[in-house]
Amino acid sequence: MAVNYYDDALLEKLTAWTEKTNLHIYGPDDTRRLFAVTADETKDANIKLPILCLRRSGGYEIINHNRRPLTFDGLMVSNEGSWTVTGTISGQEKLIGAYPNWDSAVKHAIQAEQLGYEEVAIACNAGEKAIKLNAVPINIIYQLDIYTRYLKEADEYMRNLIFNIINYPKLYVTIPYNSANIVHNGNIRIDSNVEDNSDVPERLIRGQFTRLSLTVTIDDAYLWDAKVRNNIQIDESDVIVINL
Repeated sequence: MAVNYYDDALLEKLTAWTEKTNLHIYGPDDTRRLFAVTADETKDANIKLPILCLRRSGGYEIINHNRRPLTFDGLMVSNEGSWTVTGTISGQEKLIGAYPNWDSAVKHAIQAEQLGYEEVAIACNAGEKAIKLNAVPINIIYQLDIYTRYLKEADEYMRNLIFNIINYPKLYVTIPYNSANIVHNGNIRIDSNVEDNSDVPERLIRGQFTRLSLTVTIDDAYLWDAKVRNNIQIDESDVIVINL
């Protein structure tokens, strides 16, 4: 399971934040040829700003060269399993709810974070098999670019983006395997500097647009290796107790 699952999760989070705005969002695949993609979408009409780009160089840093075994207590695999959402509020861990599918669980997990819950987690329960995870820890660096016509607009969009990341840094990454979805909770961490990269090759003339850039890091990411194993249960009727 490769890094693109983190790309999808981060892009999904950014899209959810901006779904009621006029901000156009493009992921790592599109940003490699950003203005060619936007020209195709608009049929060579004028490019519409503002634009938010999620960029990744394609590489990542391997933090530890050793494989790390990971376990999830109670994680069971089933096509019809229920998804449970838990969280901590006022120092107490509480069950937020059980939901029939992943999308519904993520929606309620985000709502729980907005209501003040901490350490919100999603788990899949039910079934006769469990997943054993092995992982290699990695560090993924992204760049978020905001394109606007004027600097004032870019400042406002960047301000909102920074507050959203600081207030809601949790990143829910879905790792599909054998018709099951394993959920990993990562965290988005922002760099200290916001840079003005308006003087870039994409512009045709000076002052054509403003581009502000922010670097974010997922420093608790993993490369995954997942294997399914059967759960063995001993029936009490098969146990013979011998008193010596």
